[in-house]
Amino acid sequence: MQLTTRTENQVCIISITGDLSIMPLSAFDLADNICSITKETAITTVILNFSGVNDISSYGIGNIMKLYKELAQDGMKLILCELNINVRETFTLTGFDKLLNIYQTETEALAAT
Repeated sequence: MQLTTRTENQVCIISITGDLSIMPLSAFDLADNICSITKETAITTVILNFSGVNDISSYGIGNIMKLYKELAQDGMKLILCELNINVRETFTLTGFDKLLNIYQTETEALAAT
């Protein structure tokens, strides 16, 4: 799994490439990794772009929810975008789609900040 990060104003946009699963190389702590990025800057919102993600496991969902809680504790907002149907369905089945801000496109996600 790869993360590509860019910043627009006070928004950190992170594009994820690869599946969020328990695979040995991709099973690092996504939440800790992203939180370390945001603590070094004046970020108010993190957008995770899932356009490069085909699948997400319960491990990946757990990491996203951990990130959501940690960002909220620091007064930041988490937005997800560009989820394919499989990934979106996983969030819907778990009910987390009701807790998280999810948008079809990155443009819509940026407009919501």
